[in-house]
Amino acid sequence: MVAILSEFLALERGFSPAYAGKIRIAALLHDVGKLAIPKAILNKPGKLNADEYEIIKTHTLIGAAMMKNVRGDLGTVIRNVCANHHEWYSPEHGGYWGLRADDLPPCTPIVSICDTFCALIHARPYKTAWSWDDALKYIKNQSGGQFNPALAADFIALVTRIKK
Repeated sequence: MVAILSEFLALERGFSPAYAGKIRIAALLHDVGKLAIPKAILNKPGKLNADEYEIIKTHTLIGAAMMKNVRGDLGTVIRNVCANHHEWYSPEHGGYWGLRADDLPPCTPIVSICDTFCALIHARPYKTAWSWDDALKYIKNQSGGQFNPALAADFIALVTRIKK
């Protein structure tokens, strides 16, 4: 779902079908670094402690390193998405590494917003699934903080059309 939404959102924002396809592939691989994270941390039913949170953050860098041999533009898109999909529009409000999402290639915030939405609407060991409407409200409320306002508006419009 992250991959499909990411490709649709990229097309919605005017990117070429070729670039949108690269974003889709990168979205499929965005969490590949989680393969190196202990299952006890990934599946922990409660809140992560500070040490566990630092370990979970490394999945972004591990994933980018795992994709080091993918060549060309596709490899660049995949590595950018893997490494930076948890960066925020306003880094003083959050994000893993303190980078500003708008300073990264456009593939990264596109996958980030789609990943966030999908994480919200699916149950996890530590939370129940949210409704699509509640997840869209979260995206709207995080506009200007976690997400670029224009990107958030485009995403909300896209998902609203899909939902109908």
